[in-house]
Amino acid sequence: MSRVFIFGCSVTQHVWPTWADIVLHSARIKGYSVFNMGLSGTGNQHIKDSVIQADEKYQFTDKDLVLVMWSSWFREDRICKADIELHVNDDPQRIHETVGCWNRSGNVFNSRFYNSNFIENYADLDNYIINCITDIITIRKLYSLSWEGSLPIHGSEEPLAPLQPGYNTLADRAEHSFRKINMPNVFSDSRGTWRDKHKWTEWYENDGHPVPGEALQYVQVCVEKSLPFPIQAETLQWIAEWHERMIRERSQTDLASGEYREKFADIMEAWYKSVDMGRNSDIWRPQEPLPPGTAYDPYGADTIQPHEIIDRFVRNHNADFPEHNQVFSNSPLVK
Repeated sequence: MSRVFIFGCSVTQHVWPTWADIVLHSARIKGYSVFNMGLSGTGNQHIKDSVIQADEKYQFTDKDLVLVMWSSWFREDRICKADIELHVNDDPQRIHETVGCWNRSGNVFNSRFYNSNFIENYADLDNYIINCITDIITIRKLYSLSWEGSLPIHGSEEPLAPLQPGYNTLADRAEHSFRKINMPNVFSDSRGTWRDKHKWTEWYENDGHPVPGEALQYVQVCVEKSLPFPIQAETLQWIAEWHERMIRERSQTDLASGEYREKFADIMEAWYKSVDMGRNSDIWRPQEPLPPGTAYDPYGADTIQPHEIIDRFVRNHNADFPEHNQVFSNSPLVK
């Protein structure tokens, strides 16, 4: 069976259907195995690492479709044993002694994870730009992608305040150059008037991610022509049902409270399970039980164990260096 793998950040994996879920909904109907490998809050290093590790685990073939939505560029992807709340509340209970987590902190310049001392001493625009260019080049050289899209380099439609000298000037210059690449921007190439429509304005004021209808429009304008199947009528009906659900929620709930998030995430999680959706957690999450008291985010894979990655690497690549392996196995240092 052919498979569809999609990678990205929260524009790809969110609490309501994203552009990726729309593609995967139709792909599942057409008989594909489906994988939403997006993870909210992460950047392009994580996306690059996820593509490579997914290939290591699932062994991509010529029949597979691999789609990537590159994230904004000013993000710090790292695995560490303290999560974001430790930096906010200085709570030692938020330290995972044996389990590392992806920090999922978004743009470093407005993140709760990175404090002003880090930004002043370590955050560097040149570093982020070069790293992200290299991430994109690496994946392009390794794989024949079925499709690529991107967020704006800033991470939103509007530049952030100049928290670092030259931030907006350099970011604008990078954005201008990056836009010359044929890579449709999710926040501009299909936006139209969604944010100005009255029934969606409040959603965008509380959550900047494209609502399902905007995501569908983006797919129809920018993605569908690159797919070997059209977006199915059942998928259009699915998005219509989500629109009705969100309109009802807006009339019944204070959206600023964020109460809808867990409810919507549960609905999406149930759908993922019903279609046997592959997730980012399948790459990074350990197979063995976690230590007592350690919690996973049930809607994403921010928790990892390196043992499985190491074992996978050895299984896949041990035969790549037979002479070295023979010498090493004969070494007196090897038991």
